[in-house]
Amino acid sequence: MVWDGRKEAGMAFSRTGTREWTLWIVAISCGLAFGLAASASAAHAVRELDAESIGQAAGVKASEGADGTVRIAWARTDVAVKVDGVSLRSFAG
Repeated sequence: MVWDGRKEAGMAFSRTGTREWTLWIVAISCGLAFGLAASASAAHAVRELDAESIGQAAGVKASEGADGTVRIAWARTDVAVKVDGVSLRSFAG
């Protein structure tokens, strides 16, 4: 029950105020939920990647897969590998 300020006049609590507040709270909650869902789906909108720009930014040649993924690779120069005193070149990439 919601106090409607009429107790001094000998009147009781008002039940309609509670229903109105409940409806307002439900309406605002639904509006926020739908708004957040809409903004989240807009944030996940599909954008195409530009392999050339990504390759330029990375400083290497980029390749694009059939599914739209962009792959960049470069040989590691920070790890020197020797087997029986013979240096091995990187085979990755």
